[in-house]
Amino acid sequence: MKLMLFLLLLLLSCRIATKESVAYKYLTKGLEKEKLQDYKSAIQYYDQAIEIDSNYIYAYNNRGYMNSLLSNYKEAIVDYNKALRLNPLYTKSLYNRAIARYNTESYTEALSDLNKVIEIYPKDFSSYLTRGSVKFMLEDYQGALEDYSYCIQLNPESASAYVNRANTKRKLNENAEAMKDFDQAIEISPRYSYAFNARGYAKMDMKDYLGAIRDYTASITIDSTNSFTYSSRAWIKFTLGDQSGACDDWLQAGMLGNEDAYKAMEKYCNR
Repeated sequence: MKLMLFLLLLLLSCRIATKESVAYKYLTKGLEKEKLQDYKSAIQYYDQAIEIDSNYIYAYNNRGYMNSLLSNYKEAIVDYNKALRLNPLYTKSLYNRAIARYNTESYTEALSDLNKVIEIYPKDFSSYLTRGSVKFMLEDYQGALEDYSYCIQLNPESASAYVNRANTKRKLNENAEAMKDFDQAIEISPRYSYAFNARGYAKMDMKDYLGAIRDYTASITIDSTNSFTYSSRAWIKFTLGDQSGACDDWLQAGMLGNEDAYKAMEKYCNR
């Protein structure tokens, strides 16, 4: 009797081990596809891993992450929910769900997730940086400022933290301090096109049109694929009376997919 029970338990443990090893094999294949940026194939492997082991938390999280990369945010949130039902304190899924919720404009829910992550990891740079962005969208500019400032304490070489704090300071009408942060971001990362773009927008708003043109030109030199930058520079040129230069920029913006730029050309350019 004891022997039969032992053999039964041994057979059961072997089946469980085999089940886990097969599920892990599919998870590994999914990770390989993920590295190749073949996200749809990765999802198929994660599907197979979950079919074998319906409690495989890593497969749910990874499938959710793939869906997020494919902009399937609602599907991603469903997977993160499943992972968090298995482990409510699994911070990877909490953080990833916060990102997906941010992208679906569910800012209050995203904030709740990030607060939980920060409670567990009180010095997690990425969580503070993302929470700052969430607070910014919730128009809690003082809260966003505090999060970005703490990010800079954690990593004084983060250009993105300086740019985000600069944008927040502008909302608080601290323009002079904002410009210092933009300058610091560019000093840290001289080829950070978004920093030039953001500073250019700030200068345009402050009616420093020549300074804005210089920043937009620097941004275009680094990244010539951003239609917004061409369109913004076009409007400044038009304001300064350079109609030909404005039309050239609107044309370039239109070629990059900016329909509003073509509308501006129809109205202001004889082409």
